[in-house]
Amino acid sequence: MRRSGQAFGCIADGASVLLTRSGRSAIRLALVDAGIGAGDSVLIPNYYCPTMVAPVEAVGARPVFYPITRSRQPDLQWLREYRFEGRAAMLAAHFFGLPIPLAELRRLCDERGIVLIEDCAHAFFGNHAGTAVGATGDYAIASLPKFFPVLEGGMLASRRHRVAEHHLLGRPRWAFELKGAWNLFEAAAESGSRVSRALGGLGARILSHGRANAPSEAPAATVGPVSPEAVRSESLADELLQPMHLRRLESWLVEHSHRRRIEDNRRRNYLRLAQLLAPLPVRVLYPQLEAGAVPYVLPVHVPDPDSTYALLRAARVPAFRWDRYWPGAISSPDDLGRHWGHHVIQLSCHQDLSLENLNGVAEIISRALDAGSAGLSGTESARSHSPVQ
Repeated sequence: MRRSGQAFGCIADGASVLLTRSGRSAIRLALVDAGIGAGDSVLIPNYYCPTMVAPVEAVGARPVFYPITRSRQPDLQWLREYRFEGRAAMLAAHFFGLPIPLAELRRLCDERGIVLIEDCAHAFFGNHAGTAVGATGDYAIASLPKFFPVLEGGMLASRRHRVAEHHLLGRPRWAFELKGAWNLFEAAAESGSRVSRALGGLGARILSHGRANAPSEAPAATVGPVSPEAVRSESLADELLQPMHLRRLESWLVEHSHRRRIEDNRRRNYLRLAQLLAPLPVRVLYPQLEAGAVPYVLPVHVPDPDSTYALLRAARVPAFRWDRYWPGAISSPDDLGRHWGHHVIQLSCHQDLSLENLNGVAEIISRALDAGSAGLSGTESARSHSPVQ
């Protein structure tokens, strides 16, 4: 694959690669290739998107949620003590596009016979201490729309297995190929960019607004509670869970995107947005960007997450929250994963966001926080005058 001046490692470097329709179907293919199925366990971090869980149940395995630490790493002590039946695999995620060290986890997986799958959905590019994302696991998966100007797409990569030889996926029919091309150009035209640059600016629109008539790698964001049973049903019915080769146009766009521009702009936007939010009453979880990181989002802990998130979504700000839970996944409200799922908002630092866009995001967040504070003050005032306390 073309590197276009790429400065950081990526999951495809030196790996056997298979491009598929989505990141979730790539997880499913990794599990199938590893022989994980009925009676087996798959360990999933307790801070998660439902698209990480659905492939596990799709192959008949049992999801088991493990705790993470504030450094975004798996809780190794918990993993050492956990006992599972049958075979096991685990997902280890580079949350927010900030790579984590995996050498000790690799040793633990080798000792216990656990198949290690690096979830690089947030980290197509990046290094930690000189090791590229995707290089440590038995398998690695990626979500292409998060970094490239495509509507859908995933990648399964492995430096230990010939994944491209193990799966005879169906090719999309030409009608499906043409529909995908039409959706791409339609979205590019709606973005307002010139034709010569339309596809280059497509990603920001996809991340910002999504599409009603085309699948998107990012699950539809909702505001308000959704029952775990509904989350499970919706996720298992998702057509993107079914493996299929990536469409030709989207494969071409991934190969020919200017990767150095993606890396540089994302790092710039992350740091700039963190700087803009510094004066506000929020907490940027990781304000100093690590040297090897090419971020997907800026994670921000907000004091009044429900009202802030609702206002951000209403303003069509590219913001996300992992507050959709799988049945049986929550063991305690004190779990870090549950806390982050409620309080942490992920703000896009997409390469096509301009300084004006970032200023606008910071301004909207400031207004949302002001509105939340005013609402809280009004509530407290009403309580103080209420005859019933």
